[in-house]
Amino acid sequence: MRFVSSFQLAWTLLSVFLIILGAVLAYQAGTFWPKTTNGLSWLGHSGMSLDALLITPAIFIMAGYIQPNTTNKPLIFAAVLISLMFAVGMHLIFAHTNPPFPNPKWNSTHATFPWTITPSGWCHTLYMALCSTTLILFYIAGKIPAVPLWTATELISTTVLIATVQTSLFFDTKANWGIIALKALVIPALLNAMALYNTLRS
Repeated sequence: MRFVSSFQLAWTLLSVFLIILGAVLAYQAGTFWPKTTNGLSWLGHSGMSLDALLITPAIFIMAGYIQPNTTNKPLIFAAVLISLMFAVGMHLIFAHTNPPFPNPKWNSTHATFPWTITPSGWCHTLYMALCSTTLILFYIAGKIPAVPLWTATELISTTVLIATVQTSLFFDTKANWGIIALKALVIPALLNAMALYNTLRS
């Protein structure tokens, strides 16, 4: 029987805190409820609302296997740096390439950095960086049992798939389904490939 460690619990609670803080900030900005947003709300944005339902359970699972890697300072520094660059870059790209409309992640006025991203959006950026850091440390850990390995992988893959399709259609109702499918499957395919590699080398 595998017990929950204090590290695993603290790591997961940090992710929950970022979700709750992001939701509160979105509520204060009037972008939490669909009826008040007139755009894409926090609840309506599957890339944010599904964090609590699917991503956080995945983080909880993965956090049970990454603690040994957190003592490796060069590895943790590289993982955090890569994750922050990815998360911030993705949010900035979305802010500057999508039409301006009310949403919880970036300002529709396309304000200058760092105000391009909303306070709620920054919480989601940090949450994404935490998730990405966890993923990197998780797949590097090696010899992870099949059930937690594939459960965490598919929880995150499902969220990415749903969020990519939903937001792509919201931004562009005439979007090419081939392009949407390609965008939606890139990260899940990469995650599943890493999980398969981890399974084969165990």
